[in-house]
Amino acid sequence: MSTRVQAWQRSIDACRIEFPVAPDFFSRLWVQGRLSFDRLPVVSAGVDEFTSRLAVAAVRRRGQLLISLPDDDPRRPAVIFGSALVATALETLLAKTTGVTVVLIGSSVEIRNHLANTRVQSLNLSSVFPQVHLQSDAQHVAVQADIAALGKHLPKVICVLSPNDAIKILERYRPRWIAVECNKERDTRWLQSVAGWALQRHVGLVGWINGDRPSILAIARKHHIPVFQWPLLNNHGLIGERDIAISGEFLINNERTLALSPLLLDGVVTDSIATALAKANIALARCQGQAHSQMADDCLRIAWHYLRTVENLPVPVSFYEEECRAFWGLTSPTDLSQAAQRFGAAIKGSDPLIASLVEQAVSSVDTSIELMRRNSVPTWNGLRTLCIGSSSRKDPKDIVFLTASRRRLFELALVGIEGVTANDLEDVGIRLGDIGQKGAFVRSNEGDQSFTSPVSANRSVVLIGLPTVDQLAKIHQRAGRAPMNVVLYPHQGRLLQSRMQQYAAHAGIRTADQLKAFREVGVNLPTDQAFSLDSEIRVTESSKLTVLDDGDPDGRDPSSPQWTSFFEESEVQALLEAGTDETDDAELLTDDLPPTEDVQSDDIAIERAIEIEISGRRKGLFSPDYSINLVRVVDGKEAILERTVRSVQVGNRLMLVHGQRRQSLYELLLTRVHRHPSLQLHLTLIKTWQEEIASSFSQWRKSSGRSFGDLLVELQALGSGIQSSLALRFWTEGKVLAPFDEQDLPRIAKVLAMKFTGQHHSRIAKAAERLRSLHRGLARRLNSWLRREAAGDQVQDDDDEVVDAELGLTLRDFKDSLEIVTVESYKERTGLFLTSNLNVFRAY
Repeated sequence: MSTRVQAWQRSIDACRIEFPVAPDFFSRLWVQGRLSFDRLPVVSAGVDEFTSRLAVAAVRRRGQLLISLPDDDPRRPAVIFGSALVATALETLLAKTTGVTVVLIGSSVEIRNHLANTRVQSLNLSSVFPQVHLQSDAQHVAVQADIAALGKHLPKVICVLSPNDAIKILERYRPRWIAVECNKERDTRWLQSVAGWALQRHVGLVGWINGDRPSILAIARKHHIPVFQWPLLNNHGLIGERDIAISGEFLINNERTLALSPLLLDGVVTDSIATALAKANIALARCQGQAHSQMADDCLRIAWHYLRTVENLPVPVSFYEEECRAFWGLTSPTDLSQAAQRFGAAIKGSDPLIASLVEQAVSSVDTSIELMRRNSVPTWNGLRTLCIGSSSRKDPKDIVFLTASRRRLFELALVGIEGVTANDLEDVGIRLGDIGQKGAFVRSNEGDQSFTSPVSANRSVVLIGLPTVDQLAKIHQRAGRAPMNVVLYPHQGRLLQSRMQQYAAHAGIRTADQLKAFREVGVNLPTDQAFSLDSEIRVTESSKLTVLDDGDPDGRDPSSPQWTSFFEESEVQALLEAGTDETDDAELLTDDLPPTEDVQSDDIAIERAIEIEISGRRKGLFSPDYSINLVRVVDGKEAILERTVRSVQVGNRLMLVHGQRRQSLYELLLTRVHRHPSLQLHLTLIKTWQEEIASSFSQWRKSSGRSFGDLLVELQALGSGIQSSLALRFWTEGKVLAPFDEQDLPRIAKVLAMKFTGQHHSRIAKAAERLRSLHRGLARRLNSWLRREAAGDQVQDDDDEVVDAELGLTLRDFKDSLEIVTVESYKERTGLFLTSNLNVFRAY
């Protein structure tokens, strides 16, 4: 038995913490099968039971404990929270004391279903423990009255979604303990303040993490919140309707192992390109730590963006330049180069050193992209080798891109340049995927309702490009046991090693942290020098992927010199600190749905901006075309209108959505419901049809030489009422959910030979209408709320108005994330402004 197996077995044994108030509590609740989720009995001696024991112990001791779960099964949070609540109820009942208050904080409406889906024998916990779904500060008196009228001994649950001021709510209700559900980086906005308050007030805090782990774990560790981490586990009986009994051997045998093997692009011209890109990395890294102005910071952001864009090119340069504008978040390399040069020229007087280093970096990237134009893009050539030159059904591969946009661009280029479709590749054992897809790397259009297919044990996985730390987290959550290859330029091999070390430090299991978590629940686990629970995160030996290009059509001469790294250790560290690509995943609004009905400027920089100051000592710079929610009187009634910033005036009222950079009601909706099971299929349908139309139109245009205007004529001939080719462009760019005329879906499917849309057009239309109806329902309720506010009528029951009955959404589920503010100052500014830094209010 290995030392890690032994260490985990001892940890599992240490999790068997009894409840002193009732020593047979867990036996009766779990072993005897009295606890169930979705009417299925929970399994004893599994992850769920052991996690529940830790949570109950932390609550009883008024300690703090965050638990990183092994997967995203919705059962786990429900039964953990339910067990802790039942234990609290039992404690107060036996002591005959008054029932306590428990505050449950999360960001998704799904947390409201935890008690509804959990039962103790025939009792639904939502019927036993009253819940108050709090979202507005205006309900203090009425809600307190409700609590006072509830049962004497049972705990009362206060549910809060994405609070803007969590401390205010905690001070009001003074809970005995707090439960938190952390899924997204934005949850850290309230997590640190909640943990600080709980520690100061000696209030128990227990939470679970099953989403964006690195950022949440980093915040938890920074603020000394004890964290217990389960290994990330694969699908062998763990992600499904029921849990499974575990042992140390089971955990290690089913652990998702993050082992990456660099597959370095190899060729004479590739070496020249890598050398130029490495020089650009070094020049920009040397800017780290230099004092500089805000404009110099903007200049550096653009230069890094330019470098990362070129390093990540998956297709020929000319193809990328032509097609990238159809993808949210992608920018032409030519535009980025020109923007970096503009900002560099603008800061020569104020920041001469930064300007000089940026000039060197941009020149090096320009050199590399010119080599790519004259020869070819090494990554494109390497992908062609993997997909076409060396593919075989005997050696099946999953080619996995770091973003959906790069995958889609590669698919378009394969069709347009090579005449090869994704279906053709599947015939020879090659599947294309990306790390953003739910549940698996690879999406399949086959079948009726199943749109993802897992990576099987006999398929090798090849990742394309250097992952960021956050992307490593997504890869880890889908990894198997075997190492995965990563296609990189030669200069990126050392950087991969360092990023893996950084990821391990941020999100990996650390033995010292596990022992600290055990001490928090009263367990001192004896250890020795061999005791280790650390995650298995490693980079294995690299190999080479030969690239044939115009510079060396017959391959590298064996006598030619090999590429060698000239990075110094200090430069690698500077690259880690400065070179994170913040724009890498910007093309999607969420993991589930591209941006819709909210089209903003694609300009990298603008020369005119508007400075707005609002109540609460906050101000920000905005693009004149940026959309904002304006509160105005329409036909004598208060209403929320989406208007551009240029239409704002002093004295106007605005509705702000906290925790969101883009002030979109669609995004607010998605943050609440995107994980809801009833909507996941809708979101998948919309995303899949949007990807298919982009790919199919590009193929149709290249093969026939026709345009949007020609497509409009063909659709009109089939009976479509569309009058503008601009509407068709919006369809292909994913800027609308779906055509408003349902019959336009089969029409476009017929013209562009879209198999998926043709088969599922009715379901796509229904999915789009479902999301639109959610948006309309929210808008109506918000307008009603504004009218009541204006009239001074703050009736609490009105806030229980249903936005959507199926999802159980009420107005309360949104209000705490909203704020009405007044515009106090409005000024036009001239200069050079980076658009990615605009459109946000900051305190001053």
